[in-house]
Amino acid sequence: MTLLQLRYLAEIAESGSINKASKNLFISQSSISNAIRELEDELGFVIFSRHNKGVEFTDEGRRFYECALPLLEQEKKLMKAYSKKNASSSPRLRISSHHYPFVTQAFIRYLQSIDRNRNKYDLRLRETNTQYIIEDVARENSDVGVLFLSNVIREFIERLLSGSELNFHPLKTVVPHAFMGKNHPLAHREYLDVQELGNYPFIAFDQERPASLHFSEEIALVDFQPSQKIILATDRASSYDIEAGTDAISIGTGLLPPGFHHPDVVAIPIRNPGDQIHLGWIQKKDVALSQEAKTFIEMLKACLEELNPKNT
Repeated sequence: MTLLQLRYLAEIAESGSINKASKNLFISQSSISNAIRELEDELGFVIFSRHNKGVEFTDEGRRFYECALPLLEQEKKLMKAYSKKNASSSPRLRISSHHYPFVTQAFIRYLQSIDRNRNKYDLRLRETNTQYIIEDVARENSDVGVLFLSNVIREFIERLLSGSELNFHPLKTVVPHAFMGKNHPLAHREYLDVQELGNYPFIAFDQERPASLHFSEEIALVDFQPSQKIILATDRASSYDIEAGTDAISIGTGLLPPGFHHPDVVAIPIRNPGDQIHLGWIQKKDVALSQEAKTFIEMLKACLEELNPKNT
């Protein structure tokens, strides 16, 4: 028996269903179900009876829950009194992400939401590549990782996430866009064909160490053959500056929040790209999100909805 199992039990009791509990805790329904099933096996009786509308305590299950409540209340008191991660005294949030301006926008909104009278908080936003994002969250160096899946890499990345005990939560699906300066020869177009892009210098984010193409931050479009003029950048601002001042291009989400990108850079959707960008966030399995992480994710969803009300 573990405190984590008891926390799941309490959340199910409060929400009335395993499905709602999984959404409130931002973990998979199967993780909660497995944890409760293991607890029932250990106790030797069924805690919940399942039905179409949710779950109900069995008589033995309710008695057990009532006995467990004082223990959970005591845990809350201990956490409040002694935990260094206590949100009321020292907010802590660590995010690893691709070089997405909307993530920075959400991070700043979270920062602005913190009480200005606080004298301490511990926040980190790390923009990096897929491999480091997965490693950061798997090692619990980051609470949340923000990345994308596509049809080409999905099987590989999902297998890697599963092996690292991580869950992927979808956020938004968008069409790939070409980023370029507003004076670029193609900047006036409403749509672009993949084949047109190979004639210009191509900017990609440097992966910092040799890695599989599956870890690339740029979506691999089926018919896209990049120019042999490759420019590697390590940060988003540099890539924008290069695009604004040259005819170089890059490929990304097309989501450019006002104030968080270069004013001379535009994003043009790619027609019939053959694949889509499936944005999402990852977390460690069976590790409940902190209130800070939950708040950040809600702000991230809001930023994406403002930029792209429909999946386009």
